[in-house]
Amino acid sequence: MSAVATHTRHIGLVATASSTYNSPFNLARRFASLDLISGGRAGWNVVTSFDTGTSKNFGRDEHLDYATRYGRALEFVRVARGLWDFYEDDAFPADVDSDLFLDPGRLHALDHVGEHFKVAGPLNISPSPQGQPVIFQAGVSAEGRDLAARVAEGIYAPGVTLEQEQEYYADIKRRTAAHGRDPDHIKVFIHGGPVVGSTDEEARRREREIFEEDNDFERNPALLGRSFGAYDFSVHDLDVPFPDVAHLAEKDGRTGAARIIERAPEQQMTLRQVAEVANAFRQSPFTGAPDTVADTIEKWYDAGTLDGINPAFRNNDDLNLLVDGVVPLLQKRGLFRTEYEAEPLRGNLGLPIPANRHTRERELAGG
Repeated sequence: MSAVATHTRHIGLVATASSTYNSPFNLARRFASLDLISGGRAGWNVVTSFDTGTSKNFGRDEHLDYATRYGRALEFVRVARGLWDFYEDDAFPADVDSDLFLDPGRLHALDHVGEHFKVAGPLNISPSPQGQPVIFQAGVSAEGRDLAARVAEGIYAPGVTLEQEQEYYADIKRRTAAHGRDPDHIKVFIHGGPVVGSTDEEARRREREIFEEDNDFERNPALLGRSFGAYDFSVHDLDVPFPDVAHLAEKDGRTGAARIIERAPEQQMTLRQVAEVANAFRQSPFTGAPDTVADTIEKWYDAGTLDGINPAFRNNDDLNLLVDGVVPLLQKRGLFRTEYEAEPLRGNLGLPIPANRHTRERELAGG
């Protein structure tokens, strides 16, 4: 990300990092450095990790349970934000006449002692133009949604159907308000996966070709196992009833696993059938000719499902079809910017710069 920062000017640099397998001080400093290097364009996608196999590389025999992971994540973010807040806005007067570069009274240690972390602080790095990196999150479960409502400023949402996304969007905004935050200060980006062609038929054909090129059944059981603690399904016969592995889902991808656990016994599905269904072809709603894709984006936006789209592409050609064909249509409809509004990432997302806690407390105290 630091390398990308030196070759770009506006693009936001959002990196994914686990709150389960990092320490707050180290990670807070890394993101603060990226934020400073990029001129205020850094973001952190907070994840709790869901693969038990990962735990064995960090001194744990088993992955932390759901409640512990999300409790740790909430405290982790709060510690990081406390560390990013340690300099007050006027901590660096750089006054030659008074021979004062740093006002030590405007520098604050954190001295955090919590359930999961004990961090003294402060960080030894100055703040960026956007104050703090932007916090992103991608939770779908109830715990994930609540974490997002508490701390996130951007969300990566799945983008399945319009009705499901309406429910998700409304729920996130409602939870955010319930935690005393402005719902407009959390932006929902759905996974669009757009496939654009000269006609609707060509785009649908191309989407199917992409799926078939990437879909190898031999990989499906392994991909399925990620929702169950990196469980090795290869030890089972593919054509026997789906095994009882419900207990493994509690520490990993609970949301996706729950659907499988509920459906497989009801429909008497075999392991092969579950693996096929879990990785079946699903057409993106954002597939078609440029005007079709633009119409769909506009429809979803007006229906209250998204603030933006997180597109995924296999190559530059697919990206260019969206940029050259769809974006100009969205710009004409007033749905997409024609120029950047700001240099920092927060400005381009319509997010405020966080008020420094120590400065605010001093002002309230009349200091």
